[in-house]
Amino acid sequence: MVIKRLLIKLSLEQSKTPHPHFAYEVYLKSRHLFNFIERTCLSKLKQRAEYDTICIDARYGFDAPYMERSAELVYPDVLMIVLPFDLAGYQSLTTMGDYYDFIERILVEGFAIAGDRFALPQHDVLESFRQFRSEGCESTWSILSKVIDKERKLKVQLRGRLTADSFSLEYSLLQGKTLVDAQVVFVGEPDELVFAKIV
Repeated sequence: MVIKRLLIKLSLEQSKTPHPHFAYEVYLKSRHLFNFIERTCLSKLKQRAEYDTICIDARYGFDAPYMERSAELVYPDVLMIVLPFDLAGYQSLTTMGDYYDFIERILVEGFAIAGDRFALPQHDVLESFRQFRSEGCESTWSILSKVIDKERKLKVQLRGRLTADSFSLEYSLLQGKTLVDAQVVFVGEPDELVFAKIV
């Protein structure tokens, strides 16, 4: 198997969740970062392992046995790394820089828990994370680039753009290298279900 996916899943004891959609909002906010790592790092590494997904399960508010730090293969093809989630620390974040520092700490701690037992591409993932930050903290990629009229040198391009707040699909029409028209044709939540079929 080849490692393809990386995500942070937040598990909260129901009576201690700030609101019903909190875990999903935390997940959505991180997708632009992990989409970038999956495309620029994992898809190029093609690292083989006993799993294709790395899931860091950050937990809060449960009894001690369920909160123990661990790493194990679960489900078909998933490496599950369990660690405690610092809810108060998360809620005190005031800038996106603080947010990215928080996520980096989760990654580093999660990789330390897994250790060397699971052939994790730790160094490569953290390098990709730093590249993401240095390139402006958004994930953009070409979905389609097609010449529609060779004689007039017309080309259509579709690009995906994923940020902490949204996914957008951007259309461009070029004549040679000259931009003729460009517009955003779709904007939605940064949810994988929105863009998974067109990646």
